[in-house]
Amino acid sequence: MRRALIGAVAAGALLAATPATAGKQHWIGNIDTGGPVKFAINAKHGHLVVKNFLFGGAKAQCSDGAQFFTNEGLPIGPMAVSNNSFSGNQPVDPDGLIKVHGTVTNHHQKAHGTIKLSGDISGHNSCFGKNPWHAARK
Repeated sequence: MRRALIGAVAAGALLAATPATAGKQHWIGNIDTGGPVKFAINAKHGHLVVKNFLFGGAKAQCSDGAQFFTNEGLPIGPMAVSNNSFSGNQPVDPDGLIKVHGTVTNHHQKAHGTIKLSGDISGHNSCFGKNPWHAARK
């Protein structure tokens, strides 16, 4: 009987630490260069998914100098959240790639990560940039 009670208490503690299992969470923040970051985390049937990851002002060093990029109109996602982390890729014309990585922290109230840009992006060649970002749940 004592073991069953301890198991029930432990299970209750795990449920209390789990985020809501239904609905949408909106997140807003900034890239360290000052540009905006916004995305949503949808919760459905106990699974979390990042959708519509948008950013502006991500910096990359290209062969023709420093450039700032946005993915307005090309949101990244969906990205599954596993162990409080998520990641995804978005190809960019003509031969570029955006990689997003993020971690949700502080009982699903804050998030941080990186946006990496590489390749030939929007007429700029040989670009590379790594942009740290931070966001909070709204």
